[in-house]
Amino acid sequence: MSSSSQGEVVYTPQREARSAFPMAAILLVLGVGVLLPMALARGLTTNSELKVVALELCLLGTLAVLLQPFWGLVLVVGLLYVRPEESIAALAGMRFTLLVSLVALASVLAHLFLSREKLVRTPFNVMLLGFAATAILSTVPNWNMAEAVLEISKLVILVLLVLNLVRTPQRYRAFVTTLLVFTAYLALYSIYLYFTGGAMQQGELARSQATGIFSDPNDLAATVAAGLALALVRARNARGLMRLVYLLLAGSQVWAVVLTYSRSGLLSLLLVICGFLICSMRRKAISTVLAVGLGILLFVVAPSRMTDFDRSEASANQRFWLWSDGLQQLYGRPLTGIGYGQFPEINGGWTAHNSFVLCFTELGLPGYFFWMGCLYYCFKRRVPKATPEEESEEEKRDLVGARLALSGFLFSGFWLSRTYVPVLYLLMCLPVAAQIAARGRPGPQQVKGAEWLRDCGRIGLISLGSILLIQLMTDFLK
Repeated sequence: MSSSSQGEVVYTPQREARSAFPMAAILLVLGVGVLLPMALARGLTTNSELKVVALELCLLGTLAVLLQPFWGLVLVVGLLYVRPEESIAALAGMRFTLLVSLVALASVLAHLFLSREKLVRTPFNVMLLGFAATAILSTVPNWNMAEAVLEISKLVILVLLVLNLVRTPQRYRAFVTTLLVFTAYLALYSIYLYFTGGAMQQGELARSQATGIFSDPNDLAATVAAGLALALVRARNARGLMRLVYLLLAGSQVWAVVLTYSRSGLLSLLLVICGFLICSMRRKAISTVLAVGLGILLFVVAPSRMTDFDRSEASANQRFWLWSDGLQQLYGRPLTGIGYGQFPEINGGWTAHNSFVLCFTELGLPGYFFWMGCLYYCFKRRVPKATPEEESEEEKRDLVGARLALSGFLFSGFWLSRTYVPVLYLLMCLPVAAQIAARGRPGPQQVKGAEWLRDCGRIGLISLGSILLIQLMTDFLK
């Protein structure tokens, strides 16, 4: 096997110790025999049958996670996409996602300890921990550290779960399948709501929505467009009937995005489809022409609201003024920022409408550096002089799909404030996990010495360059 390049951490899992299963089995027996009856008895005193059922299912899920941590990750993704606590009033405040995440993390650590394996370590992890520390410390002057610790720790746990559970090609495919299933749910459910009177009414315009954070059509469009990239790559890799299934799924996702009437969603849709055409075809000139032609066609047939990018329009003009205010706050507090969650406090309840602006305004240059570092390691891939034979074409396309999905979400995120949204961090994990799964080797490898300094220099330049670009856009468009 060819030697790994610097900056790329890959891992080959060992066999689990045999003692892990008996312990998990004992926990399962104790749970079913003791904890379930106790939970049932407690639940019957709450006068809410739905809560009783939810508690029982949560406990059963917890026990299953102890047996197989990967199912914990699947359950966490499902909870993030379905949002039962936000869509069912009786379940509000039950924090299922946090509970399952903590149990899954504990199960992962226990399984790794019993099998004598180590946590996956990558430069991405370093940047994420730096981002988390900066976000939490930024709250010290504003006395809202508890909220920051809770929300940021969810993101860190989510990343740790993905990178330590998705270590093999089989696990990576299962993880992508999980994302596809729940993205399909969002797309189909939003279409169903649209045609059954559950759409969001904005004046005379009806816009499709789902539940929870996905009741915002822009969030829905960004997430579904990211899922489209994964569906297109699956269709490219599949054969026969399964290819048709994935193409039908892709079609439903395009339809769902169009029904949101989201302009940022349309831009993400164009990026994903055109990027897929260019990356998947060998003749780049032909693929580029097709991509441009398809982009023009989508603009022609899309609803008029989605193609109206008039900068004098009220919402667009206000967005640029918010960007300008964020830049002024950055220039006033470049090292500390104004603090996590404080942008709406100084802008009359309005957020930045730009994930990048929100990050550097609230966390300052250090926090923005670490956040951009996470993105840098999602797209950086040190390719050896000779491409390893063991890396198949399918695995290469999987990596392209992962990066396209993240790019599509980020493209929407440039017009929305989604710096701390869990879906973004799920998508950030995809390219890193794809490389770990496709090119697994024993033992971690870190970026060291001069290479680390070069990476930090590049991240710094990219960070400053993006701020300059936003400044130029703001000056021209507001």
